Amino acid sequence: MKRNIQKYSFPAFFLDHRIHHLHLRTRFILQLILFLILPSIIITQAVSGYIYNHDYKITCESQLRKLEQAHVGLINFCNDLEYVSLSILSDSKTQSFIKQTINPDTPIGQKQRLAMNYSLFPLMDSRKFISTITIFNSSDIFFQNGDRKETLYLRYTEQAIALKGKPFWTPAYIRISTYNGVKYEDAVVSLIRVINDLYRFERKLAIERITVRENYICSLYSAMNTDSSRMYVVNAKGSVISATDKEMLNMNFAQDEKLAWLFSKNTGFFEQGNKVYFFSTQASPNWSLVMIEERSALLSNAKIIMILGLVNIVLIVVFGIAFILAQNRNIIKPILQLSKETSSFREGNFIIHRVCTNSDEIGQLNRSLEKMSVYIKNLIEQEYKSKLSQKEMELEYLQSQINPHFLYNTLDSIRWMALMRGEQKIAAQIEALSDVFRHSLNSGEKYTTLKQEIASLEAYMLIQKSRYGDNIAYHLRIQEGLENYRVLKLFIQPLVENAILHGIEKKIGGGTVWVEISEWEGKIKCSVRDDGAGSDEAEINQYIRGNSKRVSFALRNIHERIQLEYGPEYGLQFFSSQEGTTVILLLPIKKD
Repeated sequence: MKRNIQKYSFPAFFLDHRIHHLHLRTRFILQLILFLILPSIIITQAVSGYIYNHDYKITCESQLRKLEQAHVGLINFCNDLEYVSLSILSDSKTQSFIKQTINPDTPIGQKQRLAMNYSLFPLMDSRKFISTITIFNSSDIFFQNGDRKETLYLRYTEQAIALKGKPFWTPAYIRISTYNGVKYEDAVVSLIRVINDLYRFERKLAIERITVRENYICSLYSAMNTDSSRMYVVNAKGSVISATDKEMLNMNFAQDEKLAWLFSKNTGFFEQGNKVYFFSTQASPNWSLVMIEERSALLSNAKIIMILGLVNIVLIVVFGIAFILAQNRNIIKPILQLSKETSSFREGNFIIHRVCTNSDEIGQLNRSLEKMSVYIKNLIEQEYKSKLSQKEMELEYLQSQINPHFLYNTLDSIRWMALMRGEQKIAAQIEALSDVFRHSLNSGEKYTTLKQEIASLEAYMLIQKSRYGDNIAYHLRIQEGLENYRVLKLFIQPLVENAILHGIEKKIGGGTVWVEISEWEGKIKCSVRDDGAGSDEAEINQYIRGNSKRVSFALRNIHERIQLEYGPEYGLQFFSSQEGTTVILLLPIKKD
């Protein structure tokens, strides 16, 4: 047999199994968010995001063009300095000066005259950026022109010699020099190359070094530097040639993964974290001009777009909240108040108040429910009065079966007979029994005082003590000032009797019963506790509330009497375990 399975689309399934089970206010807010506010926010974010990214891309490309323009000056500088270097080593005067200087047969005086006659000042005057030109070998300086007198510096000579005459650019290093007898230290960059014999090219004559201050190289590109950016020049080995931040001059990026990216393309930009790296690479020397810019600094225009988008979203949310509040006030709140009024039926409140005075459907529903609640309240009151009258009739019937005068006279005669024979204990027992009967009848009144109820309980316990002896102990504590409060008669003694019969008697060796009466949260709280064998707590509680057929007539009778008299918030609470049983009784405070 085939079953008919109803097929749902995903939205319908979601609505049936999710939204329809929510509260009305929650459902209304959720639907407004899902179908109005959320789509508006998504569309606004998508449009703002597109404009944001487009503007960001254009800004980055513009910044890259500026970097390329700044790089042109750096490239021209490098080409010019290499040309100067080539001019020096290929000059015949230079070749002759070096050959005579390194010739061991040349007299020292002649060498000194050669050094004095050889000069490169005209070449240096045309290029003010050159700091010093030095011609030297591994042991001595042959010639030096410039604004500083440099010491012999051989750190990068091995790399220059290995290139066999090709130019070698050093990274930025600290030069130690003197001027007018004063020692100076400054950051410089040098072009170093071997000077070979033009007629025997394999023969190395000397080494030339052209030194330029790092500050001059920095000035070629730093015009576009900002407070939020850093610029530097790095070679393919990761050594820093020049930088706007002088602390970077000692750094080396050989292990940095960004280095390979810088030299993989001629020009470009990429992001890392919250920074954007712009770069432009040249072939000779193999340098890359890099600019690091904060991403936020490139988004000044995009921020305006994002702010406008956020303002739009805020307006959507504000008007959405205003719409929700208006609908909540006019529709949802009256419906929820009606729902709250009707739910109070289970708590015994059978009156529905007027929560909506409008003439719409909600107001009509309110008036209909109000009339219905009055009708139901009248029916319940009639039923309640009928049951109460029946209970009172049953109690009066039971009391009428006993002739109180006959009972009192008979017990009094027996008591005097016991006294005449010297049986004091028997006389005391009969007197206690007479007090119990007299309190139970109470001249036909159903109310008594706590003081009289306790006196009856004391008489009852006197009888039980004579029966059980030391097997039962009894402790009573009553809060001072409660003795004259008015209560229903015979509500404590049945609880104590129940504790003895179902708890103490079943325990080997007897036990103890504690009775405590106090004021608690505006009510009279009576606690009867024993350390007997215990009972089935869940089953007894079900019977007390009419949900079980277990026989526990005393407890249920007391519970029903109290609730019929005072209302459902009063009555018994039953707690039991292997360590004993506790019955708690709550009564209203009423003075005699």
